Amino acid sequence: MNAIDSKSYKKMPFELIGIIMDYTGIMRYHKNSFVSIIKKDDYRYAMLDRIINRRRLIINETHVNNDKEFYFECYFDTLWGVGLCYDHNWSKHDEFEICYFDFRGVWKQIRTIIE
Repeated sequence: MNAIDSKSYKKMPFELIGIIMDYTGIMRYHKNSFVSIIKKDDYRYAMLDRIINRRRLIINETHVNNDKEFYFECYFDTLWGVGLCYDHNWSKHDEFEICYFDFRGVWKQIRTIIE
């Protein structure tokens, strides 16, 4: 079976293109446009799942007071005990801090403070 080039799609009826895309399972027609569908066995799904889970973790681990103070920390995936923490008005008033921490071996912190 030969592949259909993009010029051939322009000559095909719009309804036929939708049927072909539905049949292959890679595209769906939704709200007047074609939308790409990613299945769980697709390698792209694993990449998106990792990003979404990381964002959920940050949202769930962020502590907020009065919409003006927040604190959260996240660990790097590849290095156990290494990460970043962000602090805005949490420990000191009118101060934003980004801290790199490393708990492997000797405990180490590198802080950047913006007042």
